Amino acid sequence: TLSYGGAATLPCTTTVTATAPGITSDTISVTVNVPPALTLSNNNTRLGAGLEQTSASSLGYYTQVTLGAAAPAGGVTVTITSSAPGVLLVGPNDVTTTGTASVALPIAAGQTGAYFSIHGVEGQTGTPTLTASAPGYSDATPLTITVVSPALDITGITTSTTTGSADDPFQVRLGAPNAGGTAFAANQ
Repeated sequence: TLSYGGAATLPCTTTVTATAPGITSDTISVTVNVPPALTLSNNNTRLGAGLEQTSASSLGYYTQVTLGAAAPAGGVTVTITSSAPGVLLVGPNDVTTTGTASVALPIAAGQTGAYFSIHGVEGQTGTPTLTASAPGYSDATPLTITVVSPALDITGITTSTTTGSADDPFQVRLGAPNAGGTAFAANQ
């Protein structure tokens, strides 16, 4: 077994030599490369306090971890951790599991990533970060999620009507306002 335990800047090259009395020796050059990286991504980094975002819903938002190289034989477990579990929790990619401070995501051999859910803690706001780590991979660059007070958004209603007008169906959405508080950023 060959393992890296040094302090040399990667990538680096070393020579491995096998010798034994009375036997011809052998030498091979080995390059130690930087491990593949994990990447965290999210198509909506604003989350309403008390709300959840998951790709398992029909709203089209996601948070995911991507492996820089496919998971090895036997798979790999990636741990996603919130820097502030009093503000932001994480969970598996479903709409029924309550979030926790961290979640272990098993990724099967040959797969390159997994989705997970994020949960804003009710009544709390802030800008916590998510981190990801897994054996054999370099840690992901932290991903900042902004947890804000949620907002309601009324859409599809006619702003001028009469008492004799037909019914005017409309929607009320719940989610996160944009950074300026002037529009709706996302349903959640």
